[in-house]
Amino acid sequence: MIRTSRAGFTLIEMIVVLIVIGITAGLIAPAIMRMSGVRTDDPETAPVAALLRAARRQALEGGTVVTVVLDPEDARYRADTTGPRGAGLLSEGELELEPGVTLESDSIRVRFTFRPDGSVFGDTLTIRGRWASSRLAIDRWTGAIHVDAR
Repeated sequence: MIRTSRAGFTLIEMIVVLIVIGITAGLIAPAIMRMSGVRTDDPETAPVAALLRAARRQALEGGTVVTVVLDPEDARYRADTTGPRGAGLLSEGELELEPGVTLESDSIRVRFTFRPDGSVFGDTLTIRGRWASSRLAIDRWTGAIHVDAR
């Protein structure tokens, strides 16, 4: 009697394995992007998030305190720095928001203060778009910017 043994996989088995790998990759890709620091800001929140990330980066790299004051009514901002060599204006201007996007807060001015150790003291800001609104807040200890859709 001749015995045959199976030495490989069938095409069906290989397709099933590839489908499982594809589904798994699709489920974990967003988490990996968040961990790696890849930003996926939507166009409505991107200008505010970019301004705050730049201010935090300046505070960490320069060893200074950076304070950003933002006027929600007209989207104008001012960033000041304070450090061992003195204080001064870092930048000021107006955020280029998408048409139909407005900023809202309980305060007349929204203030974010970034410290050289990465911590931050900041207010909460609501960004209202044409179809949705988002709440922007910064983690006090890590400085991570959180944008939560509402």
